[in-house]
Amino acid sequence: DLPGVQCEACHGAGSEYKSLKIMKDHQASLAAGLIVPDEASCRSCHEKAPHEVPAFDYEKMTAGGVHEVKKGS
Repeated sequence: DLPGVQCEACHGAGSEYKSLKIMKDHQASLAAGLIVPDEASCRSCHEKAPHEVPAFDYEKMTAGGVHEVKKGS
């Protein structure tokens, strides 16, 4: 729900892990620099957004998966 936020904002620069072969191997992805965000890293942006956003509830957001495609998207 943050306009303009791309994958690398949360997962780090993807040039080393973006290939499908590496992305299919979680350990290889991590070794190549993939960042798996935790609650603190999510809050660092969601609680400092420069515009009004709904209150951020980490448990609610992660319960359905943060990459869930919203209806109408």
